[in-house]
Amino acid sequence: MNKYSFNQISLKQYILIICEGQVGIGVLSLPRDLAKKAGTDGWIAIVLGWILSMLLSLVIIRIMEKNPEHTLFEILTKYFGKWAGKGLALLWILIAAYAASTIMFSTIHIVKIWIVQDVRNYILMILFTIPIYMITKQGIRVIGLCAELVFIATLWMLFY
Repeated sequence: MNKYSFNQISLKQYILIICEGQVGIGVLSLPRDLAKKAGTDGWIAIVLGWILSMLLSLVIIRIMEKNPEHTLFEILTKYFGKWAGKGLALLWILIAAYAASTIMFSTIHIVKIWIVQDVRNYILMILFTIPIYMITKQGIRVIGLCAELVFIATLWMLFY
């Protein structure tokens, strides 16, 4: 048993985390934003972005299978050296922070339009931030379990 065995997720949880992030940002707000910027040819960017993200996910899965005792940041340092690895880790963190903030702002925008028009943005931000903090402070394993719960809880929407 390695030192990170308690904080590991299954392949199913990894896929659900990615899919829920894509649905959260892609299905709800991406078509309108993309049509505004790219017009009717925007679907090409969506398909290419999906292919690129899937290939990158498969590469990450294969590398992590070969190095189960290391974290992603340790692997970056191992394969790319001390400085380039830390630079790539910083880039990864910045991209994740940008994606999280984009999802947060999009969610607040959608909830404000569809559900509660009279509530101020900062109140919605606080109401979303508290449970997100409580879940993420427990680690990636709880995030994976939450992704499974959200998937099961929203499965009925496919038939609606």
